[in-house]
This record gives sequence, C-alpha cells and structure tokens, in this order.
Amino acid sequence: MNGAKIFWVVFLFSASSAFAQQVPSELIHYPDSILYNGIILTIDDNFSVVQAIAMREGKILAVGSDDEVLRFAGPGTEKIDLMQKTVMPGIIDTHVHSNRSALGNYITELPVEFQRLRRARGRITKWDSKDQVLQDIRNIVQRTDPLTPWVLINTKIGGLNHPVAKQVTRQDLDLISPDRPLFLSTDAMEGIVNSQVVDMLVDIYGDNLPGLIKGEDGQPNGQVIGAPFYIIGAELMPQIPAQILAPLYRKELIEHWAPVGQTTFSTRLNANEARAYVLLDLEGKMPTRLAYGLEVGRWNPLFERDMRRGVSALPGHGTDRVWFNSITVALPDESIPEGNICSTYEKRNLISEFDLLPEGRCYWTQPGDPSIETVRELSRLGFRVANIHTFGDKGTEIAVDLFEELGVGGRRFALDHTVMFNERVIRKSGQLGMYWSVSASKFQGDLTVLAGGYGREMIDRWTFPLQELVDAGNKVTYEGSSRRGDTTPFYDMEMFVTRKDGDGKIWGFRNALDRSTVLKMMTRRGAEYVLREDKIGTLEPGKYADLLILDRNPLDRNLPDEDLSEIKILVTMVEGEILYERPDSGL
Repeated sequence: MNGAKIFWVVFLFSASSAFAQQVPSELIHYPDSILYNGIILTIDDNFSVVQAIAMREGKILAVGSDDEVLRFAGPGTEKIDLMQKTVMPGIIDTHVHSNRSALGNYITELPVEFQRLRRARGRITKWDSKDQVLQDIRNIVQRTDPLTPWVLINTKIGGLNHPVAKQVTRQDLDLISPDRPLFLSTDAMEGIVNSQVVDMLVDIYGDNLPGLIKGEDGQPNGQVIGAPFYIIGAELMPQIPAQILAPLYRKELIEHWAPVGQTTFSTRLNANEARAYVLLDLEGKMPTRLAYGLEVGRWNPLFERDMRRGVSALPGHGTDRVWFNSITVALPDESIPEGNICSTYEKRNLISEFDLLPEGRCYWTQPGDPSIETVRELSRLGFRVANIHTFGDKGTEIAVDLFEELGVGGRRFALDHTVMFNERVIRKSGQLGMYWSVSASKFQGDLTVLAGGYGREMIDRWTFPLQELVDAGNKVTYEGSSRRGDTTPFYDMEMFVTRKDGDGKIWGFRNALDRSTVLKMMTRRGAEYVLREDKIGTLEPGKYADLLILDRNPLDRNLPDEDLSEIKILVTMVEGEILYERPDSGL
C-alpha cells in the first residue's frame, strides 16, 4: 500500500477514535478479522508486499504493516497470526467447465431418468468400413437401458468429410434404433441422426433449416452440421432442470475447486446451465464467483430466439457472484488430438488417422458457414464476444482479422485455449489489446502430439509464445490444468516458468515467463477478462477479500523453479469467509 493510502485510512480511523467516547459502540465498525505477521502479495500496480490485511463485511479494509493494520482491531476482531505464511489474491480461471465435471462426479445423485440419459452413451473408435461402424452402433444400442429416451454415441473421425461417415444415413440408423432417437456426433459440430431426430427438427423448423443435409432425393439424409447439431443438444434432448443441477454445481465448486484456490471462474454455458448458477446466487448459495459466456451456436433461424433465451436466463440479474460476461460462438477450428486444427503451417506427418484435411477443420471459412456473420451481428448489437475455443494459428488469424474489422478496441474480445500462433497474429492482436486465455492443460498434453505432425522446430517457435504475446501488448490470462488433489495452480506456474511439460520436456524456452507475470495472469489479468477488475484480482482496500493462504511464497527466489509445484494452498477465502482449509494448515 502506498503512503497516501495508508495515511488516509489511519487518519480516518484516528479521527473516528477521537469521538469514540461520544458515539455508541454499536456504530463503530471494527474489522471482522485481521491476518498479520505474513507475506502478503497484493499484486497491485507496484506488486507491493505487506505484512497484514484487515477485512470487514467481506471486503478489504486496509493493508499495510502489522503496526498500521493491527491498530484497527476492536474487541470482537479475530486476529490470525500467519506465522510468515504467504497470502495472495484468489485464482481466477478464465475457462473451466466445472458444470461438466459436476455431472461426472455426482452422476449417482441425479434422478434415475437423467442417470440413464448420461449413461446412454457409447463411443466408436474405428471407422474402417460402413458395415463395421453399423455393427458397433448396433452393439451400443443393445447395451443401452431400453428405458433411456435417447441413444447418444460419440466419436472423433474428422467430421462428415470422412469417407465412411458420408455413407451412413438415417435409414441405416432407423434399422438399428427404430424406437428411440439416436444421435451420433462425428465432430465438434457435425453428426448423423435417425429419422426420429430428423422429424423433430423438420416439424419445428422446417426442412430448409441450414445444416440439415439433403441426399440425392432432396430429402434430409440424417447428416447435420452446425445449427441443427446445436439445436439437438440444447433443445430437443431432455434438459436436467436447473433446480437439480444447482446443488451439484455448488458441491463441485466447494469440494473440487476451492481446494485448488479457485475463487472465480469463467466458462461458456447454455441457458439451462446458466439458470442453475443464477438460482444458487438468488438463494445465497453460490460459493465462488462465475462470469459466463452464453452459447448461441452458429447463425441460424433461431439466432434471435437464442438472444431472447439469454435474456430470460438472466431475468435482469447480474451480481458480483454470477454475471453475464459475453456471447460465445462456435469454435473457428477443431481440437488438436484428432489433427483437425486449422493452421498455415505445413504438416510433415499426419497427426492421427483422422487427420484428413491439409489445413484442418477451418470451420469459419467453410462454404456456407455463417459464424463470421454471427460475430458481426453480435458486435453490431453491442455484445462482447469471448470464451471461444481456438487452436491452430489460421483459425486464430481468421478470428483476429474479424475482430480488427469490427474495431473491437476496448471491448475485450477474447479467444481461449489457443496453442499455435504466427507472427502476424501476435502483432495484430497486440495492436488490438486482445485477451488470450491460455490453457495449461494444452501445454501439458498437446505439444508432443503436434511435434509429431509439424516438427519440433516449429512447435518450439510458435506454440505458446507467451512472452512475445505480452511484449506485443496482448493481455494473457490463465486456464488451469484441472488437476486436483495435492496439485495446485503452482504446478501450472512451474510449467510456464520452466517451459517443461508433464513429461519433463522443455518447449520453446525463449518464451518462458517470470513468476510475477504468471501471478498477474492468474489474478488481475483474469479480473479484467471477467470485467470485474474494480472488485477482485488484487488485495487492495475496497475490493472483495477473496484470497489464498500458502505455505510458501511463489516469489521467493530461494525457492527453485522446479519446486513451485510443491506450494500448497492452506486456506481459500471468498469475501473473508473460509471456503476451504487444509487439515494441516497450522492456522
């Protein structure tokens, strides 16, 4: 805290003390608690390190030396000796799907009909021939509980451009599942359905719905791309009611995310999922903070309905616990393990057997794909666009060029997960002051895969060029690796500082970050991404008391870079209330 700030806090306190004998004690608001004798990393503009912090009614009252802050204590103030432990702002993860992990972790707590639906899923891994694929589908259908209303099958084959996928029609699926809707996803936005699903789509939206592919006879053949793919998941399939989702979401945040220091997260949600978090907030049961991007899919006849759905999900609601953060549009390219990223770089080898296209799945520039028009219209309506998955440098370049066209400036348009960059993207996005949400899990797992396809030299130079992004004026934020147990975000910090992946391989060391920059990514930059930098992200008077107590100081130069992952989170607080405390915290 600078001298001016502490002077005014002490002056005002001293002035009120002078009149204390004349004012009833009930009107004197002392701090609820004071943490002292610590190493407190404020992450403010000066990266100030202080000894003590006072908290009152969920907010920070003062920070400073022990002597300066302890004088605020009243008869009911709880004073906690940190014994030289470290305090820092809570972690802000700018892209994590805790809503999805909640369903996986607590599936047995769902009503039985939704358990059946969640478990009515199979996976196909081979696409050698049409006969083999149809037999695999038949086996999955036969194993599925007959009381389940839908049969859902996942696979990753590079979309409907796969030669075998092109041969499968709704009539084939009708012979296997005549009585229940069957939905086979072949890629992130492409799939094949039986006639029951086609009939639902046609009955509601007509047979000219964009993305409802037709065969030579002019009738829908069961293959769907884009809009109908999104509609099936968001509208046709049974949705778990928000009242059922809400307690599971709360439990997930308390039991799995508070222990890893996450006090705020950002994600993309459909309207039903958003309602569940809003319900928690309205009931005063939301344990952490959420900034969400509403999914609208690609441009389609339902676009205006999607916008209305977004408004209905909010009911005018947006608090400092749950708030609408952006609109997110379907991803510009496909993910890495299947080799479908959209890149300008020439591949030396196929990344996988499903790596079918030379440039990858460049969704936004496919003929007839209207995603770019969706973003243009959203920008015209004044919406911020963020929480969009990108992976390859060409897919990213398409998005950045569009953002430049729209003149986003201070609108804070953002792209998430991005792995591969090129020089033009780095320079142009820096000029735009863009935000990049960087995934630690992608650094962990995908670079070896990419090196097999593009070569080690290219991967070292153009994947995760974090220091170059920062130097060019970009704002980089943090996505965790979603590791749990004893592993904390400091495992991810170690990766960004050492450039070592989970196997100990070093990638592109020239773009290693210093520890202060990583802490900034995890806190104040994340606060900017979620549009709440005036409320969270640093430990300064007036902001919410969202903080972590650590067993060691991540800025301590006596702590080797290779030991950052050993830092333990002892306590997680949100608004000064303990959400998690490690059993051996010693506090």
